[in-house]
Amino acid sequence: MNVEKRHKSILEVLERDSYADIATLSRILQVSEMTIRRDLSRMDEQGLLTRVYGGARVIPKRSFELPIEQRTLCQTSSKRRLGRYAASLIQSGEVIALDASSTARAVSEYLDGDITVLTNSITVAGILAENPKVEVILLGGGLRKTSLSLVGFDMIETLHKYHVDKAFLSSKSIDGSHGITDATADEAEAKKAILTSAVEVYFLMDHTKLNTCAFYQVCPIAQIQHLITDSEPGIYEKCASLFSECEKNDVKVQILSEETES
Repeated sequence: MNVEKRHKSILEVLERDSYADIATLSRILQVSEMTIRRDLSRMDEQGLLTRVYGGARVIPKRSFELPIEQRTLCQTSSKRRLGRYAASLIQSGEVIALDASSTARAVSEYLDGDITVLTNSITVAGILAENPKVEVILLGGGLRKTSLSLVGFDMIETLHKYHVDKAFLSSKSIDGSHGITDATADEAEAKKAILTSAVEVYFLMDHTKLNTCAFYQVCPIAQIQHLITDSEPGIYEKCASLFSECEKNDVKVQILSEETES
C-alpha cells in the first residue's frame, strides 16, 4: 500500500472512531509501527489530523458552538469547582480579566473583595452588577448573540489601555500539539487580546476539553502560565502528552479533585 492510500485509510479509521492508536493502525494497514508514526507526523504537519501520544485524533471539520445558556448547563459541577478555586487566587486590589466563557461566568459568581474586573461578557457584567465590592469595566465591541460577548477591533483596542494582573479564560479545546483552540475566530481573537494584556494567564479547562482540538488557535501551550482542570479516572494516562508539553514549557498544572477546598 503506497503512502497516499495509507493516509486515506488512516483518515477513514479516524472518521469512524475519532481516535486510533499506532498499534491498531499498524495491524489494520499491515505496516510497521515506525511507518505509522512517520505517516501520523506527516499528516499532523499537513493539518489532516491531530497527533497525540500513542496515536492520533480526528480534527473537527467545522466549528460549532452552543449558545451560552446551553454551555452553562454542561459540566456544571466541574465549572463551579474551577470557578471557586480561581476566585480564591485573586487578591484584593487586583485588576483581573474574564472572557465570555461559561467557566469565566462561574468565576464571577465566587468573587469577593475590592477588585476591578475587565470583561467582554454581558452575562458576567450582569452578575457582577449585583456585587457592590467589584468594579466592572465592560469592554466594548460588536455583539455575538450566541455567546452574549463583545468582540472585534474596538474590544481589542480598549484592552490596550489597561494593565491586567491576572486573566482567567477558558476555551473549547486544548492539546499538546495545537495548544488552546476555540470554535470561532472572533472568540479566539478576543481571548488572544485578553491573555496578551495580563501578567499572569490562567486557563480553566474542565476534563472534557483535554486532548481535543477545535477550529481556531488561541495560543500555543508556551503562552500560558497556568492550566487548571478537574480530575477524572485515568486522567494522567489519557493526557500524558498534554501534561508533558506543559512541563516542557513550565506551565503549572493544577488538577482539582472533588475534595479540593480553597
